[in-house]
Amino acid sequence: MVRLCSVYLRVPTQRDCHLWGALLFVVLLATFQSKYVGAYETATWIDTCAFAVFLLSAVFCLIASAAFHTSTCHSERVSAKCHVLDYTGIVVLTVGSFVPCIFYGFYCEPLSQALYLIAIALVGIGAAYIVLDPEYAKPTHRGARTGVFIGLGLCAVIPVTQLVITHGASKLLSEMGFGWLLTSGALYIAGALIYATRIPERTAPGKFDCLFASHQIFHICVVLAALAHWFCVLTAFDHWHSDPGVCGS
Repeated sequence: MVRLCSVYLRVPTQRDCHLWGALLFVVLLATFQSKYVGAYETATWIDTCAFAVFLLSAVFCLIASAAFHTSTCHSERVSAKCHVLDYTGIVVLTVGSFVPCIFYGFYCEPLSQALYLIAIALVGIGAAYIVLDPEYAKPTHRGARTGVFIGLGLCAVIPVTQLVITHGASKLLSEMGFGWLLTSGALYIAGALIYATRIPERTAPGKFDCLFASHQIFHICVVLAALAHWFCVLTAFDHWHSDPGVCGS
């Protein structure tokens, strides 16, 4: 079994995509600290923490997924435990992505900021409790797991609706990177639906066993969505730490 896993590690797979993606987000965190925080006098360690939560949650998600895909050639017990880690990574990334959006979206509204952060943390714990139930690990619950993940992501509708009402859609689009947020959400949902429906392999069994399987497409969507999210929060960061971003303006 160890020999089989060692051989698997030498073969390029989607595991490598996850690891390179994790490295990318580590580099983005280092770049943010050195390039962006230092460029604004008003930027503080709190900004670094907000970005770090998001970027490190992406790193954790990708490494957890890489660990799961590496463990599939090991014993059923080890593979099952790493599968749980994979699900945990998805929940962690989703909750972590909320943090900078809520922080900058409600930058001048500390009460709303705190309430939404607490709420998404509690919802994330609830989602983790559901998907980590051994019953949901069964292939028959693939759609249910996907529904939980999509539902967790759609929690963003509530704070976004409040922001649209209080600030207007045009301001969110031009100053807060809302277009990038919509792109990120669309990629996450598209990837999840492709994963749940097993497209394209269900239309041509055996032809997508190595490349372009639904699971691979799903993870590509996750990386692209996280990058879109990065541009969203970077736009919001720039807005609040430039002159027009002063609270009350």
